Amino acid sequence: MRVYDFRVLPLCRLAPTHVSYMNLGVLMPKLLLLVSLTIVVLVGLVAGLWIQHQDREVTNPFATVGGDFTLVSKDGEVSLSDFNGKVVLLFFGYTFCPDVCPTELANMRGAFNDLSSSEIEQVVGIFVSVDTNRDTPEKVSAYAHFFTTELLA
Repeated sequence: MRVYDFRVLPLCRLAPTHVSYMNLGVLMPKLLLLVSLTIVVLVGLVAGLWIQHQDREVTNPFATVGGDFTLVSKDGEVSLSDFNGKVVLLFFGYTFCPDVCPTELANMRGAFNDLSSSEIEQVVGIFVSVDTNRDTPEKVSAYAHFFTTELLA
């Protein structure tokens, strides 16, 4: 058995002897392929993230939803554009509604009561009847004002 004095043994002697230049010739194409694929994947990920980031614009997604409309109230025609710059709460219901409409209108009254007078000036509630055969503008207005005078009907 050989005993080496590692203090004086050159480092090249410690390297494994079974790796030869011939083995490197076989491994090199595989290593190059692996490195190349890794680079391609990383470049693809970075490009995809960059493109995704570029497509995002900070816009209001609801800016094009809906549009102006005109309704008939007891005082005449009312358009949504009449309330530009205000928060508009639309309530769809009918005066013969037995349970949901009164409950939700009471909730709306509570919400209006929680607002200060300056906040109420910035909010408009509109009651829209879905039963135009039975609900006249006068009936709808009286029904809505029973709950709160802040509702336009």
